[in-house]
Amino acid sequence: MRIQTILTILALILWFILGAWWYLNSSCNSCNVGQVAPAAIVNPGLTGDGLYLNDSSLWTSRWSDNLRFKKSDNIAYVPASISPSFDSLNSYLALHNKQKIVTIVGNYGAQETNNTTYKNLGIARAEHIKKLLIDRGLDRNLIFTESNLNDALVNRFVDSIWGGIDFRINTLGGNLVLSEEVLLQPRTVYFETGKNSLLITPELSNYFTQAKNYLDTHKDKNLQVTGHTDNVGDPTKNLNLSKDRAQFVKSQLVKRSIGAAQIITDGKGDQMPILGNETPEGRAQNRRVEIKIN
Repeated sequence: MRIQTILTILALILWFILGAWWYLNSSCNSCNVGQVAPAAIVNPGLTGDGLYLNDSSLWTSRWSDNLRFKKSDNIAYVPASISPSFDSLNSYLALHNKQKIVTIVGNYGAQETNNTTYKNLGIARAEHIKKLLIDRGLDRNLIFTESNLNDALVNRFVDSIWGGIDFRINTLGGNLVLSEEVLLQPRTVYFETGKNSLLITPELSNYFTQAKNYLDTHKDKNLQVTGHTDNVGDPTKNLNLSKDRAQFVKSQLVKRSIGAAQIITDGKGDQMPILGNETPEGRAQNRRVEIKIN
């Protein structure tokens, strides 16, 4: 009788353990116990339209998944499945030799809270994606950002945003009109070591033309031209070189009929690098002049 009792108790314990295991694995809300959920996903079960990149009928790139954001957050969760889309976009732009520009449009809702330093959450989201594209090799001078108030998209799901970003590809040309939001973003031109020479790309030429038109009708605005260098050589000479480069760019702007009185120049020498000076690639990015309408 004692052995039978012991066996009965063991059977009950085993039944309890198996029952608990079955309950946890069949009725839990998440099978990712112990894993850290992506920062920008509240509900991994969201579904919506996939990422769609296109240049009219010339080129398309479709993906079943998409970017996602938390409400009131500008940091995107980028699923691994759509990561190759950025490389696809880069390859397409490279084929057209700087004749195309990409505008990243960040959507946001009126009820969202903007905790960033940008003027709204849409621009903050677009700038985040812009940085991801630049980090993957896209030319920063061919990527611009805009914002779009879109409560319909933002309120589609309770606590997350599926997509949130639109991409627009345009061909540079005389009839391409830039929005004010894009026009007011800075442009950068680069220089070889110790030289003052300016490569006028199609994008830069288009910008100069529209900057002139904008300044003609906004006399309270000016064009800020700031020169920078790498850290090779004497700091004092670098400071003078940065000022000379800014003056050189100003002379090119004046030749394009932009009034000299609306152009302000400055030089920062090697004090404000955007990349490390330890590599040739970093130094090349630091030898620059930044142009911005203020």
